[in-house]
Amino acid sequence: MLIGNDDHISDGDWDKVLDDYGILNLNSRTHVLGKLKITGFQYVLPTPWDTNNELPEDELAKKLGSIEGKVDKKTIFITHGPPKGILDRVANGLRAGSVSIFNLVKDKQPIFHIFGHIHEAFGNAKIGGTICCNASCLWADWFLRGYIIDTKTRDIKEVKRTILLSDVMPESERERAGW
Repeated sequence: MLIGNDDHISDGDWDKVLDDYGILNLNSRTHVLGKLKITGFQYVLPTPWDTNNELPEDELAKKLGSIEGKVDKKTIFITHGPPKGILDRVANGLRAGSVSIFNLVKDKQPIFHIFGHIHEAFGNAKIGGTICCNASCLWADWFLRGYIIDTKTRDIKEVKRTILLSDVMPESERERAGW
């Protein structure tokens, strides 16, 4: 799992929570998945909302540099934030991606780069031979979306599903809330 900028649990506490449930923390770590590796990075550029895990580009680049050697052509690279100029356009049209993340992906060419953070920019694109997927959900419309990725064929399949309120909240809770 890789936490996002709205997950407000400190890094040390987060490790304990995940360990208690047997969940692998991807942040700045690499895990083996068959012949591939998965490496994660949770930090994002500053937002107007001053959320968790925000770093200015120079600090983000420094932290990213500590895992750079773990990323290669056999890596699925998962970040919370997007690369600059790739599926990073926010609602007002500005780009919110990281130059450092873009450069790492361009230079190391992982097999996949999966990210989220910018909910308005769901989609897929390429940086060189790397398939990039912004798999963020659009919470405002109760719409679940993402990708199924075939690591052998490098095929990706877009998944979209409308979430019904009954899927996420039992009827008794809806009634209590007056819905």
